[in-house]
Amino acid sequence: MKSRTKISWADFTINPWEGCTKVSAGCANCYAETRNQRYAAGVNWGKGAPRRKGIHALAEIANLNRRFGPEGDLTLLEEFATLERWIHGKETAPATATLGENTRVVRPQIFSLSLGDVLDPEVDPAWLADFLAAIAAAPHLEFLLLTKRPELFWQRMAEAEAAAKAAGNPAGVAAAIDAGIGNHPNVAWGTSVEDEKNSPRILGLAEIPAAARFISCEPLIGDPQLWKMLTKIDRGAIDLVITGGESGVKARPMHPAWLESIQRDCEEAGTAHHFKQWGTWAPARLVPLDANQANPGNVVQLNIDGTTDTAQAAWPSKMHRTPSKLAVPPLIKGATQQPRLTFPKP
Repeated sequence: MKSRTKISWADFTINPWEGCTKVSAGCANCYAETRNQRYAAGVNWGKGAPRRKGIHALAEIANLNRRFGPEGDLTLLEEFATLERWIHGKETAPATATLGENTRVVRPQIFSLSLGDVLDPEVDPAWLADFLAAIAAAPHLEFLLLTKRPELFWQRMAEAEAAAKAAGNPAGVAAAIDAGIGNHPNVAWGTSVEDEKNSPRILGLAEIPAAARFISCEPLIGDPQLWKMLTKIDRGAIDLVITGGESGVKARPMHPAWLESIQRDCEEAGTAHHFKQWGTWAPARLVPLDANQANPGNVVQLNIDGTTDTAQAAWPSKMHRTPSKLAVPPLIKGATQQPRLTFPKP
Protein backbone atom coordinates (compact mmCIF):
# COMPACT_ATOMS: atom_id res chain seq x y z
CA MET A 1 0.00 0.00 0.00
CA LYS A 2 1.81 3.07 -1.28
CA SER A 3 -0.37 5.37 0.81
CA ARG A 4 0.94 3.95 4.13
CA THR A 5 2.74 6.73 5.99
CA LYS A 6 5.37 7.10 8.71
CA ILE A 7 3.73 10.30 9.95
CA SER A 8 3.17 9.62 13.66
CA TRP A 9 -0.36 11.05 13.82
CA ALA A 10 -1.82 9.33 10.75
CA ASP A 11 -1.88 5.89 9.15
CA PHE A 12 -2.18 6.72 5.46
CA THR A 13 -1.80 9.81 3.26
CA ILE A 14 -4.01 10.23 0.20
CA ASN A 15 -3.89 13.20 -2.16
CA PRO A 16 -6.86 13.65 -4.52
CA TRP A 17 -4.87 16.54 -6.01
CA GLU A 18 -1.41 18.11 -5.80
CA GLY A 19 -0.41 21.76 -5.83
CA CYS A 20 -1.02 24.90 -3.78
CA THR A 21 -0.24 28.60 -3.35
CA LYS A 22 1.89 29.91 -0.51
CA VAL A 23 -0.11 31.95 1.99
CA SER A 24 2.08 32.46 5.07
CA ALA A 25 5.53 32.11 6.62
CA GLY A 26 5.10 28.41 7.30
CA CYS A 27 4.94 27.82 3.53
CA ALA A 28 8.41 29.26 2.86
CA ASN A 29 10.21 25.91 2.69
CA CYS A 30 7.24 23.77 1.65
CA TYR A 31 8.31 20.14 1.16
CA ALA A 32 5.36 19.51 -1.16
CA GLU A 33 6.44 22.34 -3.45
CA THR A 34 10.00 20.99 -3.48
CA ARG A 35 8.63 17.58 -4.42
CA ASN A 36 6.52 19.09 -7.19
CA GLN A 37 9.55 20.92 -8.56
CA ARG A 38 11.45 17.64 -8.64
CA TYR A 39 8.79 15.59 -10.39
CA ALA A 40 6.72 18.16 -12.29
CA ALA A 41 9.00 21.19 -12.72
CA GLY A 42 6.85 23.08 -10.20
CA VAL A 43 4.03 23.63 -12.68
CA ASN A 44 1.33 22.92 -10.07
CA TRP A 45 2.41 25.63 -7.64
CA GLY A 46 1.25 29.21 -7.32
CA LYS A 47 -1.82 31.29 -8.04
CA GLY A 48 -3.35 30.37 -11.38
CA ALA A 49 -1.26 27.21 -11.72
CA PRO A 50 -3.16 24.06 -12.72
CA ARG A 51 -3.48 21.53 -9.92
CA ARG A 52 -2.57 17.93 -10.69
CA LYS A 53 -5.39 15.45 -10.12
CA GLY A 54 -4.55 12.27 -8.19
CA ILE A 55 -6.06 9.78 -10.59
CA HIS A 56 -5.82 6.81 -8.21
CA ALA A 57 -6.69 8.59 -4.95
CA LEU A 58 -10.44 7.93 -4.84
CA ALA A 59 -9.93 4.30 -5.86
CA GLU A 60 -7.41 3.95 -3.03
CA ILE A 61 -9.95 5.30 -0.54
CA ALA A 62 -12.53 2.76 -1.72
CA ASN A 63 -9.93 -0.02 -1.60
CA LEU A 64 -8.81 0.79 1.95
CA ASN A 65 -12.42 1.06 3.11
CA ARG A 66 -13.12 -2.40 1.70
CA ARG A 67 -9.95 -4.03 3.03
CA PHE A 68 -10.36 -2.62 6.56
CA GLY A 69 -14.12 -3.23 6.63
CA PRO A 70 -15.91 -6.16 8.30
CA GLU A 71 -15.45 -8.37 5.24
CA GLY A 72 -11.92 -7.18 4.46
CA ASP A 73 -8.57 -8.89 4.86
CA LEU A 74 -6.78 -6.22 6.97
CA THR A 75 -7.04 -5.20 10.62
CA LEU A 76 -5.38 -2.16 12.17
CA LEU A 77 -4.47 -2.66 15.82
CA GLU A 78 -3.41 -0.14 18.47
CA GLU A 79 -1.49 -0.78 21.66
CA PHE A 80 -3.26 0.82 24.65
CA ALA A 81 -0.26 2.34 26.43
CA THR A 82 1.88 3.63 23.56
CA LEU A 83 -0.87 4.12 20.96
CA GLU A 84 1.49 2.52 18.44
CA ARG A 85 -0.38 1.04 15.47
CA TRP A 86 0.32 -1.77 13.04
CA ILE A 87 -1.51 -3.82 10.44
CA HIS A 88 -2.04 -7.24 11.95
CA GLY A 89 -0.24 -9.97 10.06
CA LYS A 90 1.63 -7.56 7.80
CA GLU A 91 3.63 -5.28 10.11
CA THR A 92 5.69 -5.87 13.24
CA ALA A 93 3.79 -5.38 16.48
CA PRO A 94 5.31 -3.45 19.42
CA ALA A 95 7.26 -5.64 21.82
CA THR A 96 4.84 -4.69 24.61
CA ALA A 97 1.70 -5.64 22.67
CA THR A 98 -0.27 -8.69 23.75
CA LEU A 99 -2.88 -9.49 21.16
CA GLY A 100 -6.38 -9.27 22.61
CA GLU A 101 -5.23 -8.08 26.04
CA ASN A 102 -3.66 -4.65 25.64
CA THR A 103 -4.62 -3.95 22.04
CA ARG A 104 -7.74 -2.78 20.24
CA VAL A 105 -9.03 -2.65 16.69
CA VAL A 106 -9.14 0.89 15.30
CA ARG A 107 -10.20 2.58 12.07
CA PRO A 108 -7.31 3.79 9.88
CA GLN A 109 -6.79 7.54 9.87
CA ILE A 110 -6.21 9.15 6.48
CA PHE A 111 -4.33 12.46 6.25
CA SER A 112 -5.41 14.66 3.34
CA LEU A 113 -3.79 16.55 1.82
CA SER A 114 -0.07 16.29 2.36
CA LEU A 115 0.61 17.75 -1.10
CA GLY A 116 -1.97 20.52 -1.19
CA ASP A 117 -4.85 22.16 0.66
CA VAL A 118 -8.37 20.74 0.96
CA LEU A 119 -9.92 24.20 0.61
CA ASP A 120 -7.57 25.53 -2.08
CA PRO A 121 -9.73 27.88 -4.23
CA GLU A 122 -7.64 27.01 -7.31
CA VAL A 123 -8.90 23.41 -7.25
CA ASP A 124 -11.80 22.42 -9.49
CA PRO A 125 -14.81 22.26 -7.12
CA ALA A 126 -15.98 19.14 -8.96
CA TRP A 127 -12.84 17.41 -7.68
CA LEU A 128 -13.73 18.48 -4.15
CA ALA A 129 -17.27 17.12 -4.56
CA ASP A 130 -15.91 13.78 -5.75
CA PHE A 131 -13.51 13.64 -2.81
CA LEU A 132 -16.28 14.39 -0.30
CA ALA A 133 -18.43 11.68 -1.90
CA ALA A 134 -15.57 9.18 -1.58
CA ILE A 135 -15.23 10.08 2.10
CA ALA A 136 -18.97 9.62 2.66
CA ALA A 137 -18.76 6.18 1.06
CA ALA A 138 -15.88 5.09 3.35
CA PRO A 139 -17.31 4.69 6.87
CA HIS A 140 -14.54 2.26 7.91
CA LEU A 141 -11.92 5.02 7.63
CA GLU A 142 -11.31 8.29 9.49
CA PHE A 143 -10.21 11.38 7.58
CA LEU A 144 -8.03 14.23 8.83
CA LEU A 145 -8.54 17.16 6.44
CA LEU A 146 -5.97 19.94 6.82
CA THR A 147 -6.26 23.49 5.49
CA LYS A 148 -4.61 26.88 5.86
CA ARG A 149 -7.83 28.44 4.62
CA PRO A 150 -10.63 27.57 7.11
CA GLU A 151 -12.42 30.82 6.27
CA LEU A 152 -13.18 29.40 2.81
CA PHE A 153 -15.08 26.37 4.12
CA TRP A 154 -18.62 27.58 3.38
CA GLN A 155 -17.67 29.03 0.00
CA ARG A 156 -15.96 25.83 -1.10
CA MET A 157 -18.80 23.57 0.09
CA ALA A 158 -21.27 25.70 -1.88
CA GLU A 159 -19.04 25.57 -4.97
CA ALA A 160 -18.65 21.79 -4.64
CA GLU A 161 -22.41 21.36 -4.37
CA ALA A 162 -23.02 23.54 -7.44
CA ALA A 163 -20.36 21.74 -9.46
CA ALA A 164 -21.80 18.35 -8.54
CA LYS A 165 -25.28 19.47 -9.56
CA ALA A 166 -23.99 20.71 -12.90
CA ALA A 167 -22.20 17.40 -13.48
CA GLY A 168 -25.24 15.27 -12.58
CA ASN A 169 -23.40 13.87 -9.55
CA PRO A 170 -26.01 13.27 -6.81
CA ALA A 171 -23.46 11.61 -4.50
CA GLY A 172 -21.29 14.72 -4.69
CA VAL A 173 -24.25 17.00 -4.02
CA ALA A 174 -25.28 15.00 -0.95
CA ALA A 175 -21.71 14.82 0.35
CA ALA A 176 -21.16 18.58 0.01
CA ILE A 177 -24.43 19.30 1.82
CA ASP A 178 -23.60 16.82 4.58
CA ALA A 179 -20.13 18.30 5.00
CA GLY A 180 -21.69 21.73 5.37
CA ILE A 181 -23.80 20.58 8.30
CA GLY A 182 -21.14 18.35 9.85
CA ASN A 183 -22.89 15.14 8.90
CA HIS A 184 -19.65 13.27 8.20
CA PRO A 185 -18.99 11.40 11.47
CA ASN A 186 -15.64 10.13 10.18
CA VAL A 187 -14.17 13.54 9.29
CA ALA A 188 -11.94 15.81 11.38
CA TRP A 189 -11.02 19.24 10.11
CA GLY A 190 -7.71 20.86 11.00
CA THR A 191 -5.79 24.03 10.33
CA SER A 192 -2.12 24.97 10.31
CA VAL A 193 -0.90 27.49 12.90
CA GLU A 194 2.84 28.02 12.63
CA ASP A 195 3.09 31.22 14.69
CA GLU A 196 1.03 33.84 16.50
CA LYS A 197 0.30 35.82 13.33
CA ASN A 198 -1.65 32.89 11.92
CA SER A 199 -3.37 31.77 15.12
CA PRO A 200 -6.68 33.49 14.13
CA ARG A 201 -7.21 30.54 11.77
CA ILE A 202 -8.33 28.71 14.93
CA LEU A 203 -11.45 30.88 15.08
CA GLY A 204 -12.35 29.85 11.53
CA LEU A 205 -11.67 26.20 12.31
CA ALA A 206 -13.95 26.31 15.35
CA GLU A 207 -16.85 27.34 13.11
CA ILE A 208 -16.48 24.34 10.80
CA PRO A 209 -18.99 21.63 11.77
CA ALA A 210 -17.01 18.43 12.30
CA ALA A 211 -16.83 15.24 14.34
CA ALA A 212 -13.42 16.42 15.61
CA ARG A 213 -10.96 19.27 15.05
CA PHE A 214 -7.19 19.58 15.25
CA ILE A 215 -4.45 22.18 14.97
CA SER A 216 -1.17 21.44 13.22
CA CYS A 217 1.67 23.60 14.54
CA GLU A 218 4.02 22.34 11.84
CA PRO A 219 6.46 23.74 11.08
CA LEU A 220 6.46 25.58 14.40
CA ILE A 221 8.45 28.77 13.79
CA GLY A 222 7.21 30.88 16.71
CA ASP A 223 5.12 30.76 19.86
CA PRO A 224 1.52 30.77 18.54
CA GLN A 225 0.12 31.94 21.90
CA LEU A 226 -2.74 29.48 21.47
CA TRP A 227 -4.47 30.60 24.65
CA LYS A 228 -5.45 33.89 23.01
CA MET A 229 -7.65 31.99 20.55
CA LEU A 230 -8.60 28.94 22.62
CA THR A 231 -10.17 31.21 25.24
CA LYS A 232 -12.41 32.72 22.54
CA ILE A 233 -14.01 29.43 21.51
CA ASP A 234 -15.92 26.71 23.32
CA ARG A 235 -13.88 24.49 25.59
CA GLY A 236 -13.40 21.16 23.84
CA ALA A 237 -13.84 22.63 20.35
CA ILE A 238 -10.26 21.57 19.54
CA ASP A 239 -9.47 17.91 20.15
CA LEU A 240 -5.76 17.75 19.35
CA VAL A 241 -2.77 20.02 18.80
CA ILE A 242 0.15 18.58 16.82
CA THR A 243 3.60 20.13 17.09
CA GLY A 244 6.68 19.58 14.98
CA GLY A 245 9.85 21.29 13.83
CA GLU A 246 10.84 22.02 10.26
CA SER A 247 13.07 19.71 8.22
CA GLY A 248 15.36 20.32 5.29
CA VAL A 249 18.48 22.30 4.38
CA LYS A 250 16.78 25.67 5.02
CA ALA A 251 14.89 24.53 8.14
CA ARG A 252 14.20 27.05 10.88
CA PRO A 253 14.79 25.85 14.47
CA MET A 254 11.95 25.33 16.95
CA HIS A 255 12.53 26.80 20.42
CA PRO A 256 11.73 24.44 23.34
CA ALA A 257 9.95 27.31 25.11
CA TRP A 258 7.36 27.43 22.33
CA LEU A 259 6.53 23.79 23.00
CA GLU A 260 6.25 24.45 26.72
CA SER A 261 3.85 27.31 26.02
CA ILE A 262 1.70 25.10 23.78
CA GLN A 263 1.65 22.31 26.35
CA ARG A 264 0.45 24.71 29.06
CA ASP A 265 -2.22 26.11 26.76
CA CYS A 266 -3.41 22.60 25.86
CA GLU A 267 -3.67 21.62 29.52
CA GLU A 268 -5.69 24.73 30.30
CA ALA A 269 -8.03 24.06 27.37
CA GLY A 270 -8.35 20.31 28.02
CA THR A 271 -6.83 19.56 24.61
CA ALA A 272 -4.46 16.71 23.80
CA HIS A 273 -0.94 17.52 22.57
CA HIS A 274 0.91 15.29 20.12
CA PHE A 275 4.61 16.05 19.71
CA LYS A 276 5.79 14.74 16.34
CA GLN A 277 9.47 15.63 15.92
CA TRP A 278 12.15 18.27 16.40
CA GLY A 279 13.01 18.34 12.71
CA THR A 280 16.43 19.40 11.46
CA TRP A 281 17.31 21.26 14.69
CA ALA A 282 17.05 20.01 18.28
CA PRO A 283 18.25 21.13 21.73
CA ALA A 284 21.97 20.55 22.23
CA ARG A 285 21.37 18.11 25.10
CA LEU A 286 19.59 15.74 22.71
CA VAL A 287 22.22 15.70 19.96
CA PRO A 288 25.56 13.98 20.55
CA LEU A 289 28.05 15.78 18.32
CA ASP A 290 30.43 13.82 16.13
CA ALA A 291 33.31 15.45 14.23
CA ASN A 292 31.01 16.60 11.44
CA GLN A 293 28.26 17.87 13.72
CA ALA A 294 30.71 19.96 15.72
CA ASN A 295 31.39 22.47 12.94
CA PRO A 296 29.99 25.99 13.55
CA GLY A 297 27.34 25.68 10.86
CA ASN A 298 25.60 22.97 12.87
CA VAL A 299 25.12 25.07 16.03
CA VAL A 300 22.83 28.07 16.52
CA GLN A 301 21.58 30.14 19.45
CA LEU A 302 17.84 30.52 18.98
CA ASN A 303 15.98 33.23 20.89
CA ILE A 304 12.44 33.13 22.17
CA ASP A 305 11.33 35.53 19.41
CA GLY A 306 12.77 33.30 16.69
CA THR A 307 15.87 35.39 16.00
CA THR A 308 19.43 34.09 16.24
CA ASP A 309 20.97 37.35 17.47
CA THR A 310 21.50 36.69 21.18
CA ALA A 311 22.02 40.38 21.89
CA GLN A 312 18.47 41.23 20.85
CA ALA A 313 16.28 38.74 22.71
CA ALA A 314 16.03 36.77 25.94
CA TRP A 315 15.97 33.03 26.64
CA PRO A 316 18.40 31.76 24.00
CA SER A 317 18.53 28.01 23.47
CA LYS A 318 21.51 26.26 21.90
CA MET A 319 20.26 24.17 18.98
CA HIS A 320 22.22 21.59 17.02
CA ARG A 321 21.57 20.29 13.53
CA THR A 322 20.47 16.68 13.85
CA PRO A 323 21.78 13.80 11.73
CA SER A 324 18.17 12.54 11.54
CA LYS A 325 14.69 13.63 12.61
CA LEU A 326 14.45 13.31 16.40
CA ALA A 327 11.12 12.37 17.93
CA VAL A 328 12.32 12.60 21.54
CA PRO A 329 9.62 14.57 23.37
CA PRO A 330 10.54 17.73 25.28
CA LEU A 331 10.94 17.28 29.01
CA ILE A 332 7.74 19.02 29.99
CA LYS A 333 4.76 17.74 31.89
CA GLY A 334 2.22 15.89 29.77
CA ALA A 335 4.28 15.92 26.57
CA THR A 336 5.70 12.41 26.89
CA GLN A 337 2.42 10.90 25.80
CA GLN A 338 1.61 10.59 22.09
CA PRO A 339 -2.18 10.97 21.84
CA ARG A 340 -3.98 10.58 18.55
CA LEU A 341 -7.10 12.29 17.36
CA THR A 342 -10.15 10.64 18.91
CA PHE A 343 -13.41 10.45 16.97
CA PRO A 344 -16.83 9.74 18.44
CA LYS A 345 -17.57 6.02 18.38
CA PRO A 346 -19.20 4.94 15.09
